[in-house]
Amino acid sequence: MDELLREFIAETNEHLAVLERDLVALDRAPDDSGLVDDIFRNIHSIKGTCSFLGLKRLESLLHAAENALGKLRDEALLPASAATSTLLGACDRAKIIVATLAEDGREPEGADGDIVARLELAMRPLAVAGSAPMPVLPEPAAQSAPIAIRVNLDTIERLMAETSELVLARNQLMQTLHGRTDPEAALALQRLSQVTSDLQESVMKTRMQPIGQGWTKLPRMVRDLARDLGKKIELKLEGGETELDRQVLELVKDPFTHLMRNAADHGIETPSQRRRAGKPETGAVMLSACHEGSAIVITLADDGHGIDPERIRAAVRRGGFAGNAELEAMSEHQVLQFIFHPGFTTADRVTNVSGRGVGLDVVRSNAEKIGGAVEVASRLGRGTRFTIKIPLTLAIVPALLLDCSGQRFAIPQTAVAELVRSGFGHRIEWVDDAPMLRLRGSLLPLVGLSEVLQLGDGRKIEGERLIVVIGYGMHRFGLMVDGVDDAEKIVVKSLAPMLRGNRIFAGSTILGDGSVALILDPGALAARVAAAESVESAHVPKPLPNPAARGRGDGLLLFRAGGDTLKALRLAALLRIEEIAPEQIEQIDGKPVLLYHGAALPLHLFDAVPDGERRFVMIAAHDDRMCGFLADAVIDTMDDMPALDRSVAGAGMLGAVTIAGRPVEIVDAAYYVKAASTRLPAPKRSAA
Repeated sequence: MDELLREFIAETNEHLAVLERDLVALDRAPDDSGLVDDIFRNIHSIKGTCSFLGLKRLESLLHAAENALGKLRDEALLPASAATSTLLGACDRAKIIVATLAEDGREPEGADGDIVARLELAMRPLAVAGSAPMPVLPEPAAQSAPIAIRVNLDTIERLMAETSELVLARNQLMQTLHGRTDPEAALALQRLSQVTSDLQESVMKTRMQPIGQGWTKLPRMVRDLARDLGKKIELKLEGGETELDRQVLELVKDPFTHLMRNAADHGIETPSQRRRAGKPETGAVMLSACHEGSAIVITLADDGHGIDPERIRAAVRRGGFAGNAELEAMSEHQVLQFIFHPGFTTADRVTNVSGRGVGLDVVRSNAEKIGGAVEVASRLGRGTRFTIKIPLTLAIVPALLLDCSGQRFAIPQTAVAELVRSGFGHRIEWVDDAPMLRLRGSLLPLVGLSEVLQLGDGRKIEGERLIVVIGYGMHRFGLMVDGVDDAEKIVVKSLAPMLRGNRIFAGSTILGDGSVALILDPGALAARVAAAESVESAHVPKPLPNPAARGRGDGLLLFRAGGDTLKALRLAALLRIEEIAPEQIEQIDGKPVLLYHGAALPLHLFDAVPDGERRFVMIAAHDDRMCGFLADAVIDTMDDMPALDRSVAGAGMLGAVTIAGRPVEIVDAAYYVKAASTRLPAPKRSAA
């Protein structure tokens, strides 16, 4: 393919994208004569070049479209929706011809008489109807358009690669000369560093494109979807001038499409439904973009009926994605995350719009491929909002360098929320034999980097530890490391073939001293923590930490049961904590029991048999016998028991302590275990 034809194809694709956008705008504002003029000029420009290149089929098609537009313009007719649809059909046919031309170097065989006939028919009713004429405006004055210079993408990529190598050389030179006192060398290095940074920024700009270029197909798609679904939808676009890396833009085009289809099909109601809900007949969908530090935030919001959590739960059960017990234990926010699960759909049947369960899965997977994250928020009857946060570029990113077992690793700074050192008001606690960080009143899951990478003793957490708090999408956890070296911009390079199967790493980089550091993938670490949490939250026996092993034999577990008075059990007596539904409690000979591992576990209730919400059962042991204590809520754990006031001791109570100014009753677990140790018959299960 010669250079002239290649240039024509690139320009024609741009013209067709603008043409499609203007035709959709004309459908909304048919009295805008300026749009008609713009569309006419666009078609005429492409047709003129077709004649020069001898592209007869494309020229003939565009000539018919030009005639139709000429009738609208010259006779001052208002275009009907059918006329606009026919012109859009001609635009689609032109795209097919150009695509074949780009692939084969010649036009495809065939004719376009069907499109030409439809164009003539669409214009005929307009002339007969004699619609109100458009106002005749004077021809716009000719303006000198800026000259567009095209640069081959391969040239830009090579320039970017060379700039990346220059950045690496700059970093190595700064590392080599660090600490030297030669003022002339320091001045020259400072100048080199500044010039390198400016060059890097300029080259990065050549790769940047307005995000609006990824939105060009959306107005047409929303128009067609609204017609197919019998809905009225107004699309609003904001921040289209926001720039991001071309490579990133290509990866987020599909998410835009799927989110828009989801909003049109599942979000916006039909006009009759909106009237009954007291809303305007036309639903609104807003797509916006803005910069936030070194990332870009894209938001798509609609004013539809929102996401019904109960409908999501029903679809989860129907699809077998989770069991009833697991669903009941989930918050509404956790339930909403199922919409991103591969194969998940709430549609009752498969249509050409939805029902196959792949749309929102593509949104999340594409965002996470480039180190981004997706969040969803919804209010029933008010609408839904999706937020995508992605990096501006994948080539050079700011990163934090971490030390772990004598090796250095990098992690993108966009995923780092803060750095915390345990011991300074932030203590590490144990829940279900898993370390958690008590951070500003909440518990944060911890994972050791050495444990994840199997470097040395990953289970050792004694003493002060440096913790990198990672925020990735809806996940937040702490990464325990040995130290933090520095923060610097790194050049991202692909992994060696032997490491590509390891999902913990997202790439590699060369540091200033010439050494290679692997780049950690925050998404993979978050998935690891999420998987561990899901296993821990399953309804299986949960062993408590061994108090003797950690010197916590006098520790307490605080809980609330039978009113507002706090109670506590000694950790030394506890075996496990189970979460149960009230209907799991049965009565045998008038005594409450829980079917536990095939046997009847005696229960002590501090109040009447509960109903409604789930409860916690704390299982205590004494002399190889067990008893369960039912609690409304588990509050906290304490390493040491305060001074015990035995003056209030009695049957079933060891005494009381004061914690934060409140009295806490210390339950005598041994008393209740002995009282309930009479062997009971196995419970009779109902036929259900």
